[in-house]
Amino acid sequence: MNNMNIIIADDHPIVLFGIRKSLEQIEWVNVVGEFEDSTALINNLPKLDAHVLITDLSMPGDKYGDGITLIKYIKRHFPSLSIIVLTMN
Repeated sequence: MNNMNIIIADDHPIVLFGIRKSLEQIEWVNVVGEFEDSTALINNLPKLDAHVLITDLSMPGDKYGDGITLIKYIKRHFPSLSIIVLTMN
């Protein structure tokens, strides 16, 4: 099986930690980035070779917003990136 590169985005460090630790148990998964706000995420996306983004629905970020606004932006500018949304809402 080919490796899968994953980015995690959540404004809660403990959630980032938990998701990363869970994913590290899967030998064919690589966590290639972790971000606590949408601005840092978007600024770094072009530099990362990622297949999947796991993101919180509610996350701080000035320019790119969060939730549906952020997802629409990502799908428009990074159409090959698959998105998994997590939320406690």
